[in-house]
This record gives sequence, C-alpha cells and structure tokens, in this order.
Amino acid sequence: MKQKIKIPKYPDDFFSFENGAFMDNEIINEWVNKGIDVLEKNPDQEFICCGSGDTEVHICKYRDEYYISVAKKYSSASINIETN
Repeated sequence: MKQKIKIPKYPDDFFSFENGAFMDNEIINEWVNKGIDVLEKNPDQEFICCGSGDTEVHICKYRDEYYISVAKKYSSASINIETN
C-alpha cells in the first residue's frame, strides 16, 4: 500500500532563498535566453528551470507560447515520493 504524501505547509516547511546571492537582470536574461534555446532545440521537452542565489527561472512550453516565470527571493519545498 502506498503511503500518504506529507504535503508541506507554507511557510513553515519551506526554505527561503531571500538571503541568497543577488542575481542581476543580465544574468537572469541569459538564463531566459538559454532556456528558450534549449526548448527550441528539443521539441519534446516542455519545461526547463534554472536558478542560483536568490533567483529561479521557470520556462514552460504550452501550445503556441512560452510561459516564463522569474522568482526572486523565493521559497521552495520538496516532497520525497516513496513507492512501496
């Protein structure tokens, strides 16, 4: 029987990157350009993300557009998925 996943509660179970190294706009724009380039060269890939310091970039290919999200001073959590 598969165990129930413990879903993290915000903000208690999240790690904040607000004090991470500052990423300037030039670096963020490089990430966006490289991400779009990767998705253009790999038509079966629908998602890419990268980040460092206080910033994370997510790019999703959806139908006929790219959805780009830049998160500065973000928080994140992960869930360990165990199979039985």
